[in-house]
Amino acid sequence: MTNSSEQSLIIASQNGNYKIIKQLIDNGSNINVKDELGWNSLMYACQSGNLEIVQFLINRGININEIDNNGWTALMFSARTGNLPIIEYLVENGAYLNLESIYKTNILQDVFYNKFVKNLIKVEEGNYKDTTALMLASSYGYIDIVTYLIEKGAEINLKDKEGTSALMLAAYNSNKNVVRYLVEHGANIDDQDIQGHTALMQAIFQGNKEIVEYLISKKANIQIRDINNNKTALLFATEKGYFDILKCLVENDANVNDCDILSYSALMYAIINNNEEIVYYLIEHNANIHAKNSKGFTALTFAAQSGNLNLVQYLISKGANVNDKDCYGNCLLIEASENAHEEIINYLIDSDVDINVTRNNGDTLIMMMAYHGILNIIKRLVIDKSVDLKSKNNQGNTALMYACQQGHLDTVRFILEQHGIDVNESNQKEDTPLLLAAKNGHIDIVALLIEKGANVNQMNKEHNTAIIEASKYGYTKIVKLLIEKGADVNIKNIEGETALIVTSYDCHPELFELLINNKANLNEKNNQGSFLLLEAIKMGHKELIKALIKNGANIEDRNSDGDTALLVATQYAQEEIIKLLIEEFNVNINDRNYDGNTALILAAQHGLESILRYLIDKGADVNECNIYGITALMYAVDQEHMSMIHYLIKHDAMVNIKNNEGYTALMTAAIKNYVEVVKYLVEHGANTKITTNEGATAASLAVGNNNYSIYFYLQSK
Repeated sequence: MTNSSEQSLIIASQNGNYKIIKQLIDNGSNINVKDELGWNSLMYACQSGNLEIVQFLINRGININEIDNNGWTALMFSARTGNLPIIEYLVENGAYLNLESIYKTNILQDVFYNKFVKNLIKVEEGNYKDTTALMLASSYGYIDIVTYLIEKGAEINLKDKEGTSALMLAAYNSNKNVVRYLVEHGANIDDQDIQGHTALMQAIFQGNKEIVEYLISKKANIQIRDINNNKTALLFATEKGYFDILKCLVENDANVNDCDILSYSALMYAIINNNEEIVYYLIEHNANIHAKNSKGFTALTFAAQSGNLNLVQYLISKGANVNDKDCYGNCLLIEASENAHEEIINYLIDSDVDINVTRNNGDTLIMMMAYHGILNIIKRLVIDKSVDLKSKNNQGNTALMYACQQGHLDTVRFILEQHGIDVNESNQKEDTPLLLAAKNGHIDIVALLIEKGANVNQMNKEHNTAIIEASKYGYTKIVKLLIEKGADVNIKNIEGETALIVTSYDCHPELFELLINNKANLNEKNNQGSFLLLEAIKMGHKELIKALIKNGANIEDRNSDGDTALLVATQYAQEEIIKLLIEEFNVNINDRNYDGNTALILAAQHGLESILRYLIDKGADVNECNIYGITALMYAVDQEHMSMIHYLIKHDAMVNIKNNEGYTALMTAAIKNYVEVVKYLVEHGANTKITTNEGATAASLAVGNNNYSIYFYLQSK
């Protein structure tokens, strides 16, 4: 809008003020002005249903087919509000019936505003037509408007960008009168949208039996499949649980054994949804109970998975094969066991199924019962069926290990009471029941296992013991119990980690204190030369660090790279820890690692300006070089970190120091085409005539990297 009168025209239109609208237009306001939404006065009048203003604006020559930012016309607004007199007037005065919106419309089920379905708008290119007034009217159920539009020549079979027609929209929104009218006036009854859905399917989605029956009576094809899932109307009806619609389809010769793209049948969907009524009906109408989906699951498989004993019994009574296996080699008993359906498992055992079947990973029935802690079935299998508790799966796990891992104390106790059970038996990872219980925090089971003779220092393949596993996860009470029972607090795993070292990964002060009080070595190193203090620093555990140092941790000790506590804190950007080490423990601020890097050099190298400033303020030597001759300033220049460069030079960093190859900070800036850095260094004393070990100057290096502006600048100096 360009002036206040035009803005006033829009406001007056929004408020439906005919007198002001007339006065403004009589005084020369632009009748076609739009607001930021692209709406003009006519659109507002149609939206509010003000016929008087509509007539006035059209008589004064407003563009009747103007579109807003979403591609909507005044006619579309009228179709949405259902105002037939305005629609008639617009059409009589030249409104285009079949003008499409540039946006597709996705009509949401049962979501209305002003009694109309909301439209979700999304731009999308495609070959389908966009929303028309007829589609809107059909969607909202305005039969009089639908009738009027079709009589005036609206194209009945146009589609929006989703491939949706007026008939589909009417069916989806349960507008039965509109559906009938459209079909009777030539709507293509079997048209599909881009997902392959027909009007019949849309009616099924909403459970509208009356529309379904009507469309079928008009010869709608009930065998059409959608595109994404290859589903038929029958499959959709079953999945939705619409029994009446399903019966209607079956009575009209729908194939009860149709399957979708994953080979799921209607019977399977009915069982998945625990819809027994539909299950019985389908089987009575010759549904195939032996059919398998793409994973090899049968109807009986789904019944077992869902825990529906009635359906399991019914399907078996109808001849379902209890020994069928899926693509993973699992049979019915295994499926029931995976889902811990105790009633079904007992029923199957009573039915004399093979109780020695295994999963593909070698899990037996009794292992799975131990995993789920179903003690009644375990007792039945051991006492009544003499099942072997000592059998192992492909990973070497036993029933005892599963019970210990999952924390089923009563199950563990029962298994340990059986003859021949080895409490220290290990799996392929060499995990024992004790290790599994400890790492999962089951203290009662840990105590029971130790009571039954478990070796507290037995290692797995990674050389972890129970105390290391418990420490890793912060199980202080378990660690205390293990120590009381003789666990070695300083034993190392294959990475060289002790229980104390692994506590640093997650800060557990109480556990730390317990281990220290029981003679855990504070300065023990892992295979990388790191030790507890450094690990705590990496994680930023300030209180733990204080406690470690006060309890004797060597603050000057180094890892395999020669890094001290201060250097590690800098590398991990632990500014608060750096301050702690310098201010409370007075560490050497200029200490170096084996590469000769100081904390200041590392701060510059990693771009840590705040830490760099702090170190300088605390007296760090700004001109220290590492073993490659590189200074903090050189690293700052390499990263074009101007504020860091300023601070270093302000604090007497020498600009003409050479590294081992004879390169200065200026040369680095010249090579990298850092014009601002080059100028700043020169202004602060950088010598443009210095040469590298091979005789190159900063200017020649700039030319070699095609940085001619720097070359000419340096030549001028």
